[in-house]
Amino acid sequence: MPYKDKDKKREYSRQKRLEWRRKHPELDRERNKKYKQKLRIAVLTFYSRGALNCECCGDDHFPFLTIDHISGGGRKHRTDLKNRSGGQLLYIWLIKNNFPAGFRVLCWNCNCGRRLNNNICPHEQEK
Repeated sequence: MPYKDKDKKREYSRQKRLEWRRKHPELDRERNKKYKQKLRIAVLTFYSRGALNCECCGDDHFPFLTIDHISGGGRKHRTDLKNRSGGQLLYIWLIKNNFPAGFRVLCWNCNCGRRLNNNICPHEQEK
């Protein structure tokens, strides 16, 4: 495998990875799951300033926490990333771009509530 050509070396490595993934699908799934969890923890920890809770209501149930685009535009941003559902590609983008401003951690209820209620969380209307 002593390739001097970078493209040939890259292609050889890619083929070896694909071959390994085909032979070890369970290990590959488990490794992927851990990697996604690591990305999610890093992003949520940064944007919640280490608190890992919703900025609006304080909910700290980790599975419910999401990243919110403060000024809206999440759907367009995901489309630009060619990512229909958010998640991993968004987390990678945030990390590669050194955690840009304009994002925050909200629970699923607050995030959806704002989207459906002209950017006002139902918790804020109750106050």
